Amino acid sequence: MKKRVVAATVIASALVMSSCSLFGVREEPAEDSSIPEYSETGSGTGVETSASTTPTTTQTFSTAMETEFVMELPPPSTQHEVTDDIRNAACGNYLSVLDLSASDISAYNWMTVGNTLAQEYGFIAPDNSIPCAFTDVTGDGLEELIIMTAVNDMMAGVEVYSYDPSEGYSRIILSLQGVDVQAGNGGTYMFGTLDNGSFFVYLSSGNDEWYDDYSVFDYNGETGLMEQVGRLSMHEYPVNEGADTMREYTVNGELISEDDFNSCRIMLLGHLTQILQYNVVADAQMIDAFNRVPCIAVPYENVREIIQNSIVNGG
Repeated sequence: MKKRVVAATVIASALVMSSCSLFGVREEPAEDSSIPEYSETGSGTGVETSASTTPTTTQTFSTAMETEFVMELPPPSTQHEVTDDIRNAACGNYLSVLDLSASDISAYNWMTVGNTLAQEYGFIAPDNSIPCAFTDVTGDGLEELIIMTAVNDMMAGVEVYSYDPSEGYSRIILSLQGVDVQAGNGGTYMFGTLDNGSFFVYLSSGNDEWYDDYSVFDYNGETGLMEQVGRLSMHEYPVNEGADTMREYTVNGELISEDDFNSCRIMLLGHLTQILQYNVVADAQMIDAFNRVPCIAVPYENVREIIQNSIVNGG
């Protein structure tokens, strides 16, 4: 049975050793811990069966700890040998998901506004033609489908579909809505994978208040969902009746210094292995990440072709 081994340094609140890896710990915090909430939803989308849903969950993650260890995550409950029949069934299901989601994908027509920083570093931000990706993000050897959608003219989100051979359909294992809005300053985001197999999420948004979040998710085979296991965050808010602003930096809900925040952010970006989706490049460190790792975001038509070509012997 395949095991997923994650080398992890869990962040101490002091961070005096600059050990800034946010890799998975799933221990329940004390009841009175101040933990930011992060909601994910899970649902199923079937080809031959009706949609199946998993109740919405609000995930919490561990408080900061000082222990460095190697943790064996349990293999996904749906782990399986990826036969040609399974791959063909998954690809056929993903093509159906794309058909059903085509209008929602095309509705996200404000994917980027570009930025001068990206141009300064010679990097061209995307247009609205690359809202899809196809890669394994759960570690079971079978690809997932990642799509950007908009349910209206104002709000966009990302959905990650994973095929479950035991059920014969794909389910949404991660859904983050409102990552970009067509109002105010909009939102900035980047999704990718890390060298330990975790799913990386960067989100930034705000007008009067500004949030800058770097999160790590791991797939939990028992719940069938991507669960947040680490969060590095900056929150800027007005004080003195708006005359000044204050910034707070936290890791897993614990206050840290600005220097520690920046060190952790740079170290985390250094663990990126591929970029799945993005809109506006935020800073020079992200430019460096784009120059170092591949971005596999593709247009709608291209991901259909990639999936079709993944069907063995014409399926």
